[in-house]
Amino acid sequence: GGTPLLRLNWERTPALWVKNETGNPTWSFKDRFNAVSISMARHFGMKQVVATTTGNHGMSAAAYAANAGLGSAIYPHPQAPA
Repeated sequence: GGTPLLRLNWERTPALWVKNETGNPTWSFKDRFNAVSISMARHFGMKQVVATTTGNHGMSAAAYAANAGLGSAIYPHPQAPA
């Protein structure tokens, strides 16, 4: 991750640092997982990836797969928000 590391200046937690995940390509912390998993799928010669999702994971997986030249089949949970 190249996302920024920010120090929070709260009285009760003087040394608290957080990562700003909105710096990721799809604005999701799921990008960290998908960057690795899609890279490994490509490394092992996979042509397509499959994911189940309730939202951000599927969107991130599809974006990383497309960027890697792989197909994707994303299956959202029936109760996932549109």
